[in-house]
Amino acid sequence: MEKTPKEMLKAYVDSQKFSSTTEIMDAMKEIFWDVLQQVMESELDTELGYEKS
Repeated sequence: MEKTPKEMLKAYVDSQKFSSTTEIMDAMKEIFWDVLQQVMESELDTELGYEKS
């Protein structure tokens, strides 16, 4: 598995202007949710042989 490019992460962090660790944790949870959702959808596409419609 490839790592996320540091430039991409830096751009994201710079764009968010975090002011607390709570904001950072909330952003990490949201990112994790998005990644998990995409993984599950990709797995379904693979298992079913077509995209969800």
